[in-house]
Amino acid sequence: MSASKMYSTYRPKERNWPAFANAKPLRLPMGEKLQNWLQSGTVFNVTLYLSAALFVALVLLVPLYLFIRTGTAWAKAVETLLRPATLQVLGNTVLLSVSVTL
Repeated sequence: MSASKMYSTYRPKERNWPAFANAKPLRLPMGEKLQNWLQSGTVFNVTLYLSAALFVALVLLVPLYLFIRTGTAWAKAVETLLRPATLQVLGNTVLLSVSVTL
């Protein structure tokens, strides 16, 4: 089924009973003032939007930094895991767990 056919058949319910006969959308006066103020494009609004965008960008840099650090630390992790002392500790741990379960 194509998307145009699927969405063309949708019709919202008619609201014609008395409760909705003369209903108008609820608009608060302060909401309209706030919307007009935000859309006015003053220097303050542009600064507000840019500072919000900068804050979001800085917050997203933290996971990016951790991802890069993880990517570059694999060689160090493999080197640490393959050291003779690490392998000896791993062998002792396996030997201890096997001997305890017997």
